[in-house]
Amino acid sequence: MFSTDAIPKEVLERISIVPPPPKLDIQMPLDEFKKSLQTVFHVLHRVDLSLYAVLLDQLSSLIDHRPSPDILYRRAFLYFYGRKRELAVLDLEQICGIDSTDHFALYLLGCCFRSLKKPREAISTLTRAIEISNSSVAKYFVRRGLSYSDVKEYEHAMADFSAALEIRPQYPKAFNARGIVLGDLKQHEPAIKDFVKALEYRPDYFKSFLNRANVYADQKRIDEAILDYTAGIQLQPRFFKAYSNRGHLYHELDLWDQALADFQCALFIDPDYVNSLYNLGILYMDMSRLDDAKGCFAKAVEIDPTDADCWAYLADICFSQRNYAQSVEYFGVSLRHDPNRRTLYNRGLAAYYQGWYELAIEDIDEYYRMDPLGQPDDQLTEDMVLFVRAAAYLALGEAQLALQDFSKGATLDANGTSLRWHARKAACHHKLGNFDACLREMHKWCETWNLNDSISLVEDFVVGQKDDDDEIAQLVDAGQVEQEENED
Repeated sequence: MFSTDAIPKEVLERISIVPPPPKLDIQMPLDEFKKSLQTVFHVLHRVDLSLYAVLLDQLSSLIDHRPSPDILYRRAFLYFYGRKRELAVLDLEQICGIDSTDHFALYLLGCCFRSLKKPREAISTLTRAIEISNSSVAKYFVRRGLSYSDVKEYEHAMADFSAALEIRPQYPKAFNARGIVLGDLKQHEPAIKDFVKALEYRPDYFKSFLNRANVYADQKRIDEAILDYTAGIQLQPRFFKAYSNRGHLYHELDLWDQALADFQCALFIDPDYVNSLYNLGILYMDMSRLDDAKGCFAKAVEIDPTDADCWAYLADICFSQRNYAQSVEYFGVSLRHDPNRRTLYNRGLAAYYQGWYELAIEDIDEYYRMDPLGQPDDQLTEDMVLFVRAAAYLALGEAQLALQDFSKGATLDANGTSLRWHARKAACHHKLGNFDACLREMHKWCETWNLNDSISLVEDFVVGQKDDDDEIAQLVDAGQVEQEENED
């Protein structure tokens, strides 16, 4: 359980109000059975299956003895609203095996596939539901349209939303779904018009407030976005996504107390919402609460082990805490799920600090294989990348290769006078026995930092230690440390 210390008392009381678990039995009408679960799900966002263990056992016993669609539906609904979608799939497939014309079972099966991130299976299954129902059910088209958008087949998605609106011209869910896709396509104004339509036909449709707020946020219309998130929360006080997204905007505005309260609200309502864990982790990092941030990201990857960003942030925290071996491991997991240049560089840097120089070189080599032109991103410049590989080469005694990278990096450095290039190039020249070149670099080092009084001392040291690469390296390293401290 995450802390609630930042949540105002009245807000905590409001989000703590939940409906009692419905009383379910095998004999109640199926539609009433389903609606009872839906009511709880819309507030709690999941049904606690532990409360229905006896009922599940009864249903399972009946299914084992003589499966029927009615009994299978009941167990499927429990699994569906209990967020056990993979188990719901098994029951729904069994229903379809008994009655291949049951288009509602196919529809629910398509919903399960989409929530399990299997959009192709969802599209195929929903297409069968649409065909069997003679294209008469609007929500089938809406769900398939969203599945098409998951695979970026936007023309098919828009055609499905139009088909849904032909069947039900005032269908709020169709306008809302089309608005979501238009927002993803950066067609902001048409998206907003669709959300307005959805709210015109259903003023209490809190999800349209959320989705319109998301579009406003994308347009940097922050005040309007916050108002819409707040409106959604007023309609549904346990609307955890609205809290999480509003908290993100408060964080961007440097309103950290409000952001913290919103993230805590979101996680109080749904402790497994990865987006809230991610947002709270970032906030904790900005607040220098690294252990708290680590807890958020660790929980996030426990829920979704494929979340590359959360693995990368875990690695960043370990790096800042000088746990370089763990940092390398976490960056490696992140790369398995999302291979990219920035994470390769970061793992290479962590590997260098850990003393795993071969891995550092391998990562920078792979960085260039992924992007031969070496184009920088917003924060990463090529001289930074070259420095890691060059330093690893130097640590391995490959002075010539190190010198090549240091020399190229020096020409790319935007400052052009950074001490680290002169110092490291001097170390390379010394290892190669190029003492005159070493002295030239050391002169530049002294001149750059107004250390002219030290030139004679440096000359005596270099000349006197020609046979001791370790001592000249220590001198260079000491100068590097001094420079970094001065820059800080």
